[in-house]
Amino acid sequence: MVNLTGNIGFFQKETIIHAHASFADKNMQPLAGHLVEAKISGTAEIFLIKTKKLNKFYDQETGLKLFSFQNSLRLRSFRYSFFPYSGTKPKTF
Repeated sequence: MVNLTGNIGFFQKETIIHAHASFADKNMQPLAGHLVEAKISGTAEIFLIKTKKLNKFYDQETGLKLFSFQNSLRLRSFRYSFFPYSGTKPKTF
């Protein structure tokens, strides 16, 4: 496993885990997509960030369970930085 990113949401009494994972096969070729089920045979370093409870609602138009941010979060603008593959100074968007 190269990366695991996602979120945990709640709809009524249901806990919904939405996870994206990236893996590499024995030839170091990347594989990625939605992670539905996995078994860790050794160890995995997983870092979770606690937020306020993220509730979802059923959207009639799309048929999806979407996040409702009204009472979960105060929306703010964020600045994202990352280190490019070449050079050492981070780029900010």
